[in-house]
Parts: sequence; C-alpha cells; structure tokens
Amino acid sequence: FFFLMIRRPPRSTQSRSSAASDVYKRQFYFILFGLLILSAEFDFEFVELYFSFLKYPLGRAIFNIYMASLISPKISEIMEPINLIEAIIGATLLGIAFIYLIATCIEVSLLLHFLRVNRRARRRNKAKSYLAY
Repeated sequence: FFFLMIRRPPRSTQSRSSAASDVYKRQFYFILFGLLILSAEFDFEFVELYFSFLKYPLGRAIFNIYMASLISPKISEIMEPINLIEAIIGATLLGIAFIYLIATCIEVSLLLHFLRVNRRARRRNKAKSYLAY
C-alpha cells in the first residue's frame, strides 16, 4: 500500500524540480521502510543482522509509530482524496503499533510471572534440601 502514495510537491519550495525530487525521495523511503517492515515480519536473516530492533515487538511498535508520523497528513489537509488515503494508512500503522505495544506488555508480564514462579520453586527446593540433611 506504500505504492499508492503520490504527493504533490510542497508549495514552499521555489524550484519545481527540487520539490519533485523531494517527493520522489520521500516515496523511495516509504517503499524502502515498507519493505523493511515486511521483511521483519518474515524473519529474514539480514533484518536480524542489521536491524535487530525489529526482532522485538517494542522495536516494531516504535518503527511503525515513526512510519505513521511520516505518512500522516496535516489535519487541515485530510479531506483531499490522496491525503485521506495517507490518513488511513497512517491510522493503520498506528493500530499495528498499538498491537505490538500490547504484545510487549504481555510478553514482559509473562516473563516477570515466570521469574517469580521460578524463584519460588528454587526457594522451595532449597528448603527441602536443608530439611533432607
């Protein structure tokens, strides 16, 4: 869905070719980051080597929030059709980031629970070994 993003050059730039160049650079980065997110989902080896933060749900959440902040248009420009598509894509990325944040919280709480249970079991085993002597 990153290929749908065709933007007009910003009006603040003086030269049209410079503005068009900025738009093409931005689209290139959107495509690149989109492919990076997809490759992280499929656990490609180069992602683990060079983008290790994408192995974990928290890293993916932060990266999706970053992508959503790049894509989302200004509130005043949302009603234009192309900006509406961008707003939907940005909202989708934020929703995915929220899911990853929930997964991170669940993962941390399960890890803490496991550590507590493991610590109690070690204490019980230690007490039993003292009683055996």
